[in-house]
Amino acid sequence: MADARFPDRWLMDRRVMALPAEGFRDFVTSLTWAVSNMTDGKITRADLMFVPGFNQTSIRTLVISDLWEELDDNSWQIIDFAKTQSSKAELEAYFSRKANDRDRKARQRARERAQESRDMSRDMSAESPRQGEARQGKDRQGRKRDADNVVPLHANTYVNAETGEQISQEQYDKAWPEEQEQYQPMDGSAS
Repeated sequence: MADARFPDRWLMDRRVMALPAEGFRDFVTSLTWAVSNMTDGKITRADLMFVPGFNQTSIRTLVISDLWEELDDNSWQIIDFAKTQSSKAELEAYFSRKANDRDRKARQRARERAQESRDMSRDMSAESPRQGEARQGKDRQGRKRDADNVVPLHANTYVNAETGEQISQEQYDKAWPEEQEQYQPMDGSAS
């Protein structure tokens, strides 16, 4: 974003302070317009129709006040523009740097997301049971794991697609019908 600057010394500058209210407003809006449009302080008669609320009678006032310099019948230069405002070249360099920074940051974020995804996949694959392996789980406090608690993998084993929990045919047969709907046979056939 390009911002026009109004240096505090202008508050004590006779050229600025002697302006009538309309001339002051037209000076500030033309200065802002010139910065926003990167004209390096040059304003043409055709430009003035785009300066919000600009009154053509202010041209003479600004020239007499030594705030504008007449270049020809149809263009003027804001006198202190180069001392107080950013030039077109400076603004273009700034915008280019900002665009490069945005692009660099977007690439960095994409790399970080990809790395997180790889890390997550690696972590998940290391912890997740492979197809055909039983999920061992953690021992409950106060109980030791024994062979009876491990569900053997065979044709009569069912798996919950959401949680990966595996149950035997016997457990499946004892479950409520709503619970049975959550499980599928390990061999892929329907029950």
